[in-house]
Parts: sequence; C-alpha cells; structure tokens
Amino acid sequence: MLPQKNIKVLQKIYDRLNRTNINWVITGSTAFIIQGIPLKPNDIDIQTDKKGTYQIEECFKEFVIAKVCFSSNGKISSYFGRLEIA
Repeated sequence: MLPQKNIKVLQKIYDRLNRTNINWVITGSTAFIIQGIPLKPNDIDIQTDKKGTYQIEECFKEFVIAKVCFSSNGKISSYFGRLEIA
C-alpha cells in the first residue's frame, strides 16, 4: 500500500501537471504499487520526453534539488533531474 505521504505528493504532482500539455507517466515502484504489486516505494519516478523534463522542472522549480541534465552509461541515455517535494 502506498504511504499517505506519497499519496499527497502524487496528488500535488497530478494537480500541477494535469493543467499542462506535458506527456508524463508515473513509473517505477510507485507505478507497481498503484497496480497492486506489494512493494515499498523509495521515490516517485516520472517519465516524459526531453521537452517534458524541462517543463516539469519549471512547474516544480521550488522543489528542484538537481537540475535536468543529459546522462548516458553507453547503453541507456536520458535527461534526468530530481525534485524533493516532501
């Protein structure tokens, strides 16, 4: 079951992003829990496209702890940023 703290953060994410035209989806452990798989979430992962990463960063600028940047390990490439909402 998703902890109440995570539910509040998800609601904040939804409330802000629902008013935009950003393509986004919740992934990772939180997505599995929402689908009924019993896990303990460590964070909330949001997946989007390159443009969306920068738009999400702007929507949540007061929560940014790592600005969006390009990252690659040779096999997987991604634009990645971090927010700390709660």
